[in-house]
Parts: sequence; C-alpha cells; structure tokens
Amino acid sequence: MRERILGELTLGLWDKIIEGAAAHDAKSAENDVRRAVERSRAILASTPPGRARLARAAGERVFQIDLPLSTTTAAVVPMVGALTNSTGANHGSTIDLIEREGWRLEHVGYVFRATGSESRDKFLASGQQEAISGEIIGIYLFRVAALDVEEITLTEQSLESDAQPPIESSMLVDSSGWP
Repeated sequence: MRERILGELTLGLWDKIIEGAAAHDAKSAENDVRRAVERSRAILASTPPGRARLARAAGERVFQIDLPLSTTTAAVVPMVGALTNSTGANHGSTIDLIEREGWRLEHVGYVFRATGSESRDKFLASGQQEAISGEIIGIYLFRVAALDVEEITLTEQSLESDAQPPIESSMLVDSSGWP
C-alpha cells in the first residue's frame, strides 16, 4: 500500500515536471520566435528598401534617403603634392527596389560632405598644399506611387461637394506630379 501511494505521488510529481517542462518549452519557443521576428525587422530596417517598406507600412506619403555616391580620400605627400583617390557606387538597383515597394522617385539632390583635410607647407616654396577628403551624397525623395490623377479627382469631387469654389484646370496635377 505504501509503495502504491509513493508510486502515485511520484507519477503525479513526474507529470507536473513534464507539464512544467512543456510549458517552459512553449514559452521558450515563443521567445525564440519573438527574437527571430525582432532580428528580421532589424535587418529589414538596415536596408534602404526595408526602410521604404516600413515607411509605407507606417502610412508615410514621403520617403527620403541619403546614399553615398562617391568617396574621395586625400593625402599630401612631401615633395610630391596633394593626391586624391575616388571610388564610386551605383545605386540604380537600390532605387529600383525602393520603387518596387510602392514609391515613385520625385526629386534627387547632391551635396559634397567634407570628412577631413590634410595640408602641408610647400617644399622650397611659399604657400600650402591641401587635399580634402569627403563624399558626394545623393538625397533621394520619393512619394507614394499610388497617388495619381484618380485620387486627385476624388479629392476634387469631395471639395466640390463641400461647396468650395471650382478648381481651375490649370491647378490640376497629372500623374507625373508636375502642375
């Protein structure tokens, strides 16, 4: 009798241990999935198309991204002069991937960002030699691609129904976004 009671207690305790382990495994699996999703989001947010997708999902209507187009490193060598080395990048595929996320390239601007300079006095002459390091940055502005003439027409109709003055045809915008 005593062995039977101990056996039932042991089985009951064993069942509780197994249930606890199963609950722990389920919670651990849930945490693993949560961490994998967070890692995926971090990886997605680290790429230009990923940031475009997240901006689109957040309901943004404008998306801006800065991409380095060219990097120039500079050095001044005594008795030789100032030297520079430039390397370029092609972001055509990146722009294409962003447009595939539902954006339309609206405007591009370029700036030179100086990252440093090096100078020395000229050898056996007056004056200085200077070399500037930096990068050319492309600033790309995108708009939501779904904004077209049909949406503008719907907006105009809602304005007219609110007893607003009629919109002149010179104020209409075509699908390219230009007046």
